[in-house]
Amino acid sequence: TLLSVCFEVSGKLTRPKGEVKITMPAELLNGVTLALLNADDTEIELPYIVEGENAVFTLDFTDAEIPTALIRLIPTAE
Repeated sequence: TLLSVCFEVSGKLTRPKGEVKITMPAELLNGVTLALLNADDTEIELPYIVEGENAVFTLDFTDAEIPTALIRLIPTAE
């Protein structure tokens, strides 16, 4: 499963500056870990924390060449 994160203003993609905090319902991440996919087909672990009923992680767009991030949700063994 993939999750894409992008930002738009007036219907056009825009590049955020710096770090962006993402918050989503924690139940969506039950039984998965996250990996950030890079343009060169490598991936790095994307840690998140649970705050109440929300999962929170930060994406760094400081040196990003494109205004989107692609995140892979990797099922964990139960």
